[in-house]
Amino acid sequence: IGGRIFFHNKETNKKYEAKSTCAIIVNKINKEYYVTNYLGHFIGLANINKISDPTELENSKWDLDKIDVRLYSKGVENLLDTVPLYIPTSFVVNDELMHIYSDKDSTYIAIIEKGILKPIYTFEFQFQLLFNQQIGGKKQLLTFKERKGNKEGILLIDSNVFTFHYLK
Repeated sequence: IGGRIFFHNKETNKKYEAKSTCAIIVNKINKEYYVTNYLGHFIGLANINKISDPTELENSKWDLDKIDVRLYSKGVENLLDTVPLYIPTSFVVNDELMHIYSDKDSTYIAIIEKGILKPIYTFEFQFQLLFNQQIGGKKQLLTFKERKGNKEGILLIDSNVFTFHYLK
């Protein structure tokens, strides 16, 4: 499964790259980057990667016109690999990375402990997030649809405050 993420150092103009299957969102905590990937094909594949220093990644030729099938993992620490969970987004609260995920029963907020998702909150209803837009690095705007009841709307995540706005 292919895909990559690029970093561009604006001071040195150097470019770096690493493998990244279907990046959904990149969160930055202090100087480290956390990449949430989700591939919804087949049964679903999700992973969370940590990049402590983008300059430790593979140098990139940044040539998007040529197909390069090599995928580099140098400088990437894999924190989580899981199937068949749906992890549509991650967010930061008090410098801690948190994730929303769904299984067949419910929708949760979780943290990663020893390579496993540990639920810390269960939502009262199960929903699917459809569109994700990071705003200013601290807020996220997402569309959602309830799994039962066919209600849909917009979810605003601002640190640890979740605001659901239902569409009529």
